[in-house]
Amino acid sequence: MNVITHNGQFHADDVLAVTILDKLFKIKIVRTRDNKIINSNDDNNIVVDVGGIYDPHNNKFDHHQENCLATFEEHGKIPLSSSGMVYKTYGKQLILQYLKSADIKTNDQIVHDIYKLLYYNFLKEIDAIDNGIQQSRKIAYITTNSITAIISHINGDDITDDSAQLKKFKYAMKYMWITLKIKIKTSVNNILNYHDEKKSIWEAINNRHSVHPSGRIVVLNTSCNSWRRCLREYQFDGQIYFYIYKNGEVWNLGTVCKKRFIPHKLITNEEKYLPHDLIFVHKKQFIAGTKSLDSAIQMAINSL
Repeated sequence: MNVITHNGQFHADDVLAVTILDKLFKIKIVRTRDNKIINSNDDNNIVVDVGGIYDPHNNKFDHHQENCLATFEEHGKIPLSSSGMVYKTYGKQLILQYLKSADIKTNDQIVHDIYKLLYYNFLKEIDAIDNGIQQSRKIAYITTNSITAIISHINGDDITDDSAQLKKFKYAMKYMWITLKIKIKTSVNNILNYHDEKKSIWEAINNRHSVHPSGRIVVLNTSCNSWRRCLREYQFDGQIYFYIYKNGEVWNLGTVCKKRFIPHKLITNEEKYLPHDLIFVHKKQFIAGTKSLDSAIQMAINSL
């Protein structure tokens, strides 16, 4: 299988797109701007990030043409780059390959959930950056260590040297695969944990009024990483302020964000609100730990 992409400077989207294909097929990378090669109707060709056509049924994955507004899901706001396009077509195949290699048994729903989570937690950022979409107008700091930035730095000093750039491109693919594999593993673990934990989380949400009449405090009897996802899925945003869960011998008390990065805060500025068995409290007042469940609950009630 020939994977054709542009020569010269490479970016995270074309490197990721080719990396995905490299893990699924035995490929030969052809980096060129020669339209005769790009536009040849060879069934053994996959064209990525060049050619001016998005036609997944014929393995053409370019996003540079005018009015190309394809998104990962219907009504999405971030247009796909070449990596998002390739992932949309071949992503589930990549995930199934990983699950098989890890001997993990799943079902279609779990595969679909992993597929979506991996896109939104990894590929969407690359799509947005490559399409020139700003994260925010208010910038407190500049991100220089993103996967997009790192891949950009791997380019050679002379991007017109095709032979040297091909070597650099393949090196960038190795770096990309290390990152992608970590992201796949993380997404798989998150979804599997979520499906295991959501029943107990749902029970805790239903029982929250027995903890406090306001219903704003949720108590989980075990350590749990999926509570945020459950709150979003069950549309409890704004109704729950605090969650409590056990982590070893410590009862952790955390706050739910009112807005992104703006959590409800624990009241810690008066000693009378601090329990006798307090272990720690973050200076930003969004998490604390106590030795007993009663103390964690009382601290949350004091902060309502």
